[in-house]
Amino acid sequence: MAHKAPQKGAEHALLARGDEALKQLLRADGGRVTMARMLVLRVLSEAGHHLGVQEIYARVNALAPPINLSTVYRTVTRLEALGLIHTIPTQGEMQYGVVQEPHHHAICTGCGRVTELAGPSVTAALRALEATSGYALAENASLTVRGLCDNCRNKPEANRGTQEERDR
Repeated sequence: MAHKAPQKGAEHALLARGDEALKQLLRADGGRVTMARMLVLRVLSEAGHHLGVQEIYARVNALAPPINLSTVYRTVTRLEALGLIHTIPTQGEMQYGVVQEPHHHAICTGCGRVTELAGPSVTAALRALEATSGYALAENASLTVRGLCDNCRNKPEANRGTQEERDR
């Protein structure tokens, strides 16, 4: 099912307004309003950073009667299909975040930490890449870079990354 991307910058403003805004956001993208969808969107919007399914599950169950882990998995899959959340693959588990204006990520290859990068300079670099590559980037194009965070960069070499990465 094709979905219409939410308007830039509108997501966080809507999520901040409460349950009615969440319901409108779900309906606008052709989704049904369910308790699980409402709770997952609320948890992700209030987190301020990306979360894995286990953390979403724990936070959702702290807010409401028990919701099964399998329901959380199905919910994040559906919300991603609706274009309301996005995923970032990391070493451990997928990380989920609320879709917002194009934003960019750095993923630590040592610990898997996901950090959002400042948008304007990275967006300008993407536009320059677009101009020289011949590709027309999607309006919501984003960039994910991998490297070492401050904490991992300061660890001894033997403790960095996964065993597979150290064996390379």
